[in-house]
Amino acid sequence: MKRKRILAVLFFVIITAVWGGCATEQRDEPAAAENQEENLDDSTEENSDNEQEEMVSGEETEEDGNKESAETSGEQSQTSTVTVYTVDSAEELQKQEIVVDEKTPEALWKVLANCAVVPAESQVISMQSDEGQIQLDVSSEFGEFFRSLGTSGEQNVISCVVNSYLDTFNGSRIKITEEGNVLVSGHKEYADFMEKTN
Repeated sequence: MKRKRILAVLFFVIITAVWGGCATEQRDEPAAAENQEENLDDSTEENSDNEQEEMVSGEETEEDGNKESAETSGEQSQTSTVTVYTVDSAEELQKQEIVVDEKTPEALWKVLANCAVVPAESQVISMQSDEGQIQLDVSSEFGEFFRSLGTSGEQNVISCVVNSYLDTFNGSRIKITEEGNVLVSGHKEYADFMEKTN
């Protein structure tokens, strides 16, 4: 009984600390985006100045400037957002949009790990999607972590993972397996497809 209470308090402290860290990361991203825009504006101004100077000297650099602008806009379009669910101190689901370089199952898992929803050493083995049904296979490190949780911790983690993957990859149902086998916790077997929870 005492061990469960200690684990519950520890889980609560970790989730609270991570949630605060994820919220800080999200607030820092707009500032980073503004800095990138400022840097792009500065480099564009420098290119314009250089072009004018070179045109005066008889060299045509407009084509080079257009190439750089195309490359810059291509870099910006490669970033995507993923939808991440975390649990706040009142054990309520919180939805966040996080910018990632590429929207992949692995990138979303990494964001969930950074938010302490899943263990950092765990990973996605594969993900398949067919007509809104997602099959997500994860490593045994996740299964071991998942089995160590109490009932409410287990429900919080499964809700965060299910909702994050369904929203990010436009799914209607998801089935999570552990290295190809049914995901089993200390409380339940997750053999069926799951839908989004509120």
